[in-house]
Amino acid sequence: MTKCKNIYFCSILLAAVIFLTSCTAEGESYRKSNSNEEDASEEKSATEKIVESAVNVAIDGIISMYLPSADIDNVENAKGLVNELLNYSPEMKDFIDPFLSSIQPLNTDIGTEYYNVSFSSIADGDTQTFKVLSGYRISSNDAGENQIEKLNKGELSVGDEITIRSLLIDTPEMNLHKGKNPEPYAEAALKFAESELKKASSIVVAYDKGQREDHYSRQLMYIWCDGELLSKKLLEQGLAKIAYVTEPNTTYLNELQLSEDRAIKNKLGIWSLN
Repeated sequence: MTKCKNIYFCSILLAAVIFLTSCTAEGESYRKSNSNEEDASEEKSATEKIVESAVNVAIDGIISMYLPSADIDNVENAKGLVNELLNYSPEMKDFIDPFLSSIQPLNTDIGTEYYNVSFSSIADGDTQTFKVLSGYRISSNDAGENQIEKLNKGELSVGDEITIRSLLIDTPEMNLHKGKNPEPYAEAALKFAESELKKASSIVVAYDKGQREDHYSRQLMYIWCDGELLSKKLLEQGLAKIAYVTEPNTTYLNELQLSEDRAIKNKLGIWSLN
């Protein structure tokens, strides 16, 4: 996924650079053929602003389109600005179109509904509470291309307060309600997860294909902080272990297992205790 992300980011950025070069050349020709330097300067300024906007969107939006962190509004803004580039330079259509048409904003492996949420509170490394901000659905058109639309009504509703238990992992217990001391690395796991959630500019959550709620009425979901699985980052630090593996909620099991294996090999966190 990282490879694809970089390829498309570089491609769009290259397109913008090519366009900027074209604009510069056209501006130079314009200045030579017209004595009105002020008009030429204004024309160059306008085209440079379009390119600058497109590059900024490429950095902030297009690079994240292959990850669930991509907000639907940012995706649409990105597409709109790339189309604006095409309006200024139609000859670039053949270059940009293949990239624009094959943008896959979200990972479709686990279903069709994703939710943008804000972080509210944390119980421990694998259990947090969020507020639902928006939702969106992935669907395919007749050409087999993925499209995204905002949800008016889905599994969850805007404004819902939900407690999420991260799928496929278990972190050491804080034992807050048991009158016991926290387990080793429980506080480290809590602080790490809290830090990742607080600093994230985008938090997106999604169910897998199977059970959606546990017997404590917690939502069983994956959490992405700026496009990175929080559970994966906890495993990489040795602050969680693979647990509660139940089909078909196993879409990311192999990926998470690799992270755990590296932590075990390097004796990080909980794996340093044995």
